[in-house]
Amino acid sequence: MNFERIINKNSKIFFCNFYLYIKPIVFNIKDMLLYEILKIAMLDWWSTMELNKTPLGEQIYKQIKKDIIECNLEFGEKLINRSLQNKYGVSSTPIRDAINHLYLDGLVDNITNSGAQIISFDLQFMLEVNEMASMLCCASVDFCSQRADNTALCKQLEEVLRVQQESIGDEFYYEYDYLFHKTFFDHCQNTQFAKNFARYHTLMEMMARRFHSFHDNKHNSLAQHKQIFKLYCDGAIEDAIEQTRSHYFDATKQFCRYMQ
Repeated sequence: MNFERIINKNSKIFFCNFYLYIKPIVFNIKDMLLYEILKIAMLDWWSTMELNKTPLGEQIYKQIKKDIIECNLEFGEKLINRSLQNKYGVSSTPIRDAINHLYLDGLVDNITNSGAQIISFDLQFMLEVNEMASMLCCASVDFCSQRADNTALCKQLEEVLRVQQESIGDEFYYEYDYLFHKTFFDHCQNTQFAKNFARYHTLMEMMARRFHSFHDNKHNSLAQHKQIFKLYCDGAIEDAIEQTRSHYFDATKQFCRYMQ
């Protein structure tokens, strides 16, 4: 594996923004071909810039996290230090740093001198994660209604929904799914909420990707986002909170069917 070609999450977010603002100006096939060439060049450039300034342990952490989230590594799978050292061509120190970071994210447990194990994702664990994510999201909507600049918030939510709709058939759907909820956290003026939600959403995304592999429910989830947006921006805050709670409850029902 050529480790220098790893694309980290910062690059991915940059590319999402590039896609968001540049693609609307494309009008014909010739423009589209130029757009695709420019897209690849910009992504390669940004990835190289990020890799040059990111510590090895951080790079490896991001790649392993990406592999876990995208189902390239399975629940309960063991991460062996020696194998990871050989795979990435590094010493043991960056591997230990990466595993410790994954542990702080709640993605691995059972750390030993030889490695760690990716978490086991049973039904009870999934229900607890979903409850925490639901509670945090409902609270963020409530706090936004009291503290946020709602004009700016609603404008940002509308833009996120637009690009989520456009991305429903590709990899960036999950980034914008996260960004929809994160927008409330960004405006609710509570940084601790945002940090905790990021962790729980990662666990939710792991489950969602596995669920979507056999039952694509993205259109229904997007419709629920649009309903939350409309209720909130129309000033029906309690209804928006209840719709957010219902959004996560619906996910619980689907995950239960998947786990069974």
